[in-house]
Amino acid sequence: MRIAFLTDQKIMGGGERNLLSLTSRLSRTEDVTVFTNSDLLANAFDEKGVTVRLHPIRSRWLKFIPVRDRSLERELREFDVVHAYSVSTVPALFGHPKAVWTIHGPWEKPFGGRSIVAERWLKHAIAVSTDVMAHCRFRKCPITAIPLGSLSEDSMIRASSDPISMTNSSVRIGVLGRFQFIKGQDLAIKASRIVAERFPDKKIVLQMCGSVNDEYKKDVDYFSQIMRDASSRKIGQLSVEFLSHSNNPLSFIDEQDLILVPSRYESFSMTTIEALARGKPVVVPDIGGPKEIIGAREDVGLMFDPCSAESIADSITRVLAGHRFNASDSTSRPSLLLARLMVKVLELSIF
Repeated sequence: MRIAFLTDQKIMGGGERNLLSLTSRLSRTEDVTVFTNSDLLANAFDEKGVTVRLHPIRSRWLKFIPVRDRSLERELREFDVVHAYSVSTVPALFGHPKAVWTIHGPWEKPFGGRSIVAERWLKHAIAVSTDVMAHCRFRKCPITAIPLGSLSEDSMIRASSDPISMTNSSVRIGVLGRFQFIKGQDLAIKASRIVAERFPDKKIVLQMCGSVNDEYKKDVDYFSQIMRDASSRKIGQLSVEFLSHSNNPLSFIDEQDLILVPSRYESFSMTTIEALARGKPVVVPDIGGPKEIIGAREDVGLMFDPCSAESIADSITRVLAGHRFNASDSTSRPSLLLARLMVKVLELSIF
């Protein structure tokens, strides 16, 4: 079966890491091609042995009016299934008999005029979490919630059975993700400063790893602002470090004691899945995907009120005051293995 995936994203975020895992595994049994307009992503897929076609991808939406890319549509005719992995690529699928749209969040506007237009052409839609699915409004198009996180079995480790607590003299807290306002790195800095005031004798290292899409001025300005925030008045033994984007997020996660997801909203949160797969406790927002993943399982993670630096600080304070985690229980970690997602995608492809 020939399957095409389309993305117009320029940097490697959680969704792109998921697509990389999914397509590299699917390529073992199916003829998979990824269409992208990013050299960075093209190189990453190529390194994993996934066939890539660099294409300018001119399709987009003007509110609910689709702007189609006829040259891309012609190329897609040779595929059995075409799969839009970013919202701007959806109009490029129109006219194909087996078109699938993966919806990553409410910002893609899978409702109103856009959903009415899109479902005229779609064979199926996939929401990356039940929270995202609740925002979708399709009258006729079938839609399924399939968790975004796809991890191969070799990405998961057998964690120690010993309870984890962080009462030592130092702690390393990791934040992984692209620098955007919705990702909340500014909240992480504010919260860490509050925590440093509460624990003046503890060495706290906040490491933030990610990239900035320099095509969006608001993202560039946001990154500049948090850099200024991080370099302002020193408190206690807090240090804030910025690391460039890594193609191997698991190695970054392995170096941390605690993974913080400070996002104002997360439709799923690949970082949460990756952290739990590596046996690392997490502090995540009580919303969207993280809420589904963690639930009431405080043995693997704590939650905070979204958009609140004070609430983040309170959760981290609980951790540093001796809250005990147990990441070794495999049932406490979501078993979102790549094979399961791959089977579901194929089931949707053979309708």
